[in-house]
Amino acid sequence: MLKFFYIIFFLSISNGLQSLFYDTDSFGFDCLHYFSSKSSFFGIVKYCIRPNNDKNLTVIHFFNVSGQYVTFNELYHLNVTSYDILLWSSSIDVAEQYQYYLDQPFQSNLSNETFFNCTRPWFGSRCQYSLKRNEDEFLQNSLEMASTDNIFQRTCYILLECDRGGPSICLDWREICNGRIDCLNNGIDEIGCFNLEINECNDNEYRCHNGLCIPKIFLEIESVEAQCFDRSDEIIKINRLLRFYYRPHLFESQEYVCRPDEGQFTCGDGQCVEDFGQCKNNRHLVLTQSFSIQGNLSYSCWIAMVCLSKIMNKIENITCDQFIQSSAIIEDFKNCTFPLEFPAIPVLFGHVRFLYGPKEIDYINTTSALKPDYVCYDEQLCDFLTPTFRHKNFTCLHGNETGLDSNVELTTWKSIIDLVKPYFIGCITQRYQNISSHFSSLYHCKNSSKYISKYRIVDGMPDCFLKDDEQAFELSCVLNQTLRFRCPNEKQCRSPLVLPNICSRPTDISYEEILFYQICDRIADLPLILINGQNHSDETDCEHWQCNNIYTRCDGFRNCLDGKDEENCTQSILLNHFFFCTSPQNYAQMCLPAGEIINGTADCFGASSDEFQYSQTNKFHCWNDTKCTDNEDLCNENQDCLEYDNYQFCVDRPQLCNGYSFDNLINMRDIPCRIINTAYKSFLLDTALFYPISQTIPTNSIKNQITDKKTELLIKNSIQSNVCNYGLHMYHRLGVGNYSSLCFCPPNYYGDQCQYQNQRVSLTLVLATVDQPIVYAIIVTLMEDDNDTQGIHSYDQFTYESKYCGRSVDIYLLYSTRGKYNSKKYSIRIDAFDKSSVTYLLSWHLSIPFIFLPVNRLSAFLTIPISRPSNFNHCNFQCYKGTCIKYHNEERFFCQCDSG
Repeated sequence: MLKFFYIIFFLSISNGLQSLFYDTDSFGFDCLHYFSSKSSFFGIVKYCIRPNNDKNLTVIHFFNVSGQYVTFNELYHLNVTSYDILLWSSSIDVAEQYQYYLDQPFQSNLSNETFFNCTRPWFGSRCQYSLKRNEDEFLQNSLEMASTDNIFQRTCYILLECDRGGPSICLDWREICNGRIDCLNNGIDEIGCFNLEINECNDNEYRCHNGLCIPKIFLEIESVEAQCFDRSDEIIKINRLLRFYYRPHLFESQEYVCRPDEGQFTCGDGQCVEDFGQCKNNRHLVLTQSFSIQGNLSYSCWIAMVCLSKIMNKIENITCDQFIQSSAIIEDFKNCTFPLEFPAIPVLFGHVRFLYGPKEIDYINTTSALKPDYVCYDEQLCDFLTPTFRHKNFTCLHGNETGLDSNVELTTWKSIIDLVKPYFIGCITQRYQNISSHFSSLYHCKNSSKYISKYRIVDGMPDCFLKDDEQAFELSCVLNQTLRFRCPNEKQCRSPLVLPNICSRPTDISYEEILFYQICDRIADLPLILINGQNHSDETDCEHWQCNNIYTRCDGFRNCLDGKDEENCTQSILLNHFFFCTSPQNYAQMCLPAGEIINGTADCFGASSDEFQYSQTNKFHCWNDTKCTDNEDLCNENQDCLEYDNYQFCVDRPQLCNGYSFDNLINMRDIPCRIINTAYKSFLLDTALFYPISQTIPTNSIKNQITDKKTELLIKNSIQSNVCNYGLHMYHRLGVGNYSSLCFCPPNYYGDQCQYQNQRVSLTLVLATVDQPIVYAIIVTLMEDDNDTQGIHSYDQFTYESKYCGRSVDIYLLYSTRGKYNSKKYSIRIDAFDKSSVTYLLSWHLSIPFIFLPVNRLSAFLTIPISRPSNFNHCNFQCYKGTCIKYHNEERFFCQCDSG
């Protein structure tokens, strides 16, 4: 059987194309493995048939759709190997079974087992699957009804019964424990979440902004993506200007919640926006739709409120402008029963509501958004507020007490929300219970019952209503938080989430004197200023700014994040910039004058690829070379050319040795190098005629080229967003002339269309060992700890060599039931073996905290010792048929069962 594992390993590293393997999972459902030979250690994804209900899982029985089959005995006499079986689109299971037969052909009862020889593009145990189909074959697509009229790619977390106030929008897993009530059934999404607030980390750990812990060493590793759920460690890396690079990874956009310095409404795909901001996938439209339900209002009153509040601009395919122009909408508004609640559900934080009083219709401005007369809230959650109006069970403030003054003209629904929201950020989400023993780790907001972690004070993000947490200067310096820093001549010690260069900012800054071209140019010219509870500068809220304008168009500097302003430029540009990059001498951040680019070589790491596009020629060289080379595969062949210290950057090349990417450096906040000597363009009538400049030249941008390389997938054309969401769309052959569609889902989704978000453990491992010619087999197991017994829920395994030292591997582990039992304890066991001799070496134990979270994110940095550590004799376990083993990283033991 050992021979078979070597065959799999050989295939995975020697095949020139992406490898396509498949097998059957523990439930009997087929799975497709995808990994690229170009990244032999990273990114293995297992797409499986994952039905909605795993409690009554039944195996799908397939017809014999291929008559071309042979027995194992016939294959044996044809001298067919298990390697050949895999090359012939067989499953891993069949190849493994055949290898077992070859090891003992005359003692096994497998001689009559059958192997189906599939014809491309079909594969599977019965040749029943295909990623594509021939045009002459008829397909009856059973998923054609799949959300063609959905307004966004919709996935939901249904393992928590959440009442969102209507069917339009469902719960996203990222909305659990996000500090705001999203479920109207008693805020069930925030129950137990205060345990994160009171959580403390060990000395060798970094406490993420949301309270979870990661090994502190990850803050120093440049080649590893963010490990914190909320990516707060990413902010620290950026603030420190660490030499880190971006690498596409398995957990990208899927395993993160909103970063603390971003908007807090999740779009469900990794993007975060402010409340009622615009999601690229249009989830905000579903949110708006859920707030626009009719409720108890009459039809005419409902139409009037939707249009006058500006929450939507169209109802039942009729625009509000048409309603307003008919003038009937104003008359309808008179007939409403006041005070009137609209929307029918809370608009913010699960408890803030709007009430409207009667209006003189002659004074209604239909071009402005109708402001609520009263803003109501849960008095027990916001005990720092003094109500000035009560209606039935509602406790309210007058609108002018929440920023909605009569002389303030607001034109959008979002502008009303933005004004009201700061008054309720200080509210709690759940009433506290038994927190007296945790007072030492908490800060008590003034004039409020709210408690927050002391890690949140002086972090640039107010959590208390009076914002006193940002004024707790003396307390901030007595905390044992080594990552905090103090500016000269200041009393406070700031959170590492705050930009360090805030210390060097001048104090007397005129916010009035900023030129138009400096706004949203990706260079912060003004420091952050607190406006209505939000930090703003000239570089915030730039999502809708026209960055591709006459001032930025084809000037050699990428002002737009996607580089649109530098696409399709036909004129050569004389660069007059300082470029932000890293010195090759001492790795210090520096500003390189463009004039120092000599013969196409930039003696500085990390300058933006766009900035050098007219002075470079796709070359780079290692330290011991005398000239640049065009060899595209040099990085794969020359492992001595390591990142940072052994190469000189010569050209526009997005990825160099070990996958290093310079493209991410230009995305740093507050780029310290200012554009100089740029020919400023005046906005004149003759230039306005050509604004914006049309894009007519069909060339690909550098950004697009980079993206294409990052997402190079054999199966990319099979990802059907309208059918399988994030899964793979398969063609399924049921018999002669009988076809349907089927979705294979990645581990984080399930359902017939991969439309449901799965409970899971997402684990990132970084292994380190000395350079020695040993191939390790690493087995990772999700365990259920029940007193003295352990049950296995799922496992994964991979091969590790010393050349991968310091690189990360991402692994999904699934619970065997949906949903998992929150009352039980779960852990991860990691076993290391010498693969050549299948000799056991050692094991690690990782506990899984906060099991009530839908996704448990863990990170670990593990060192494999040179020799096998000696076992301890004082084991407190009585092993029946096995050996008592001590975990390498904990004073904990387990029984390693004997084989057989």
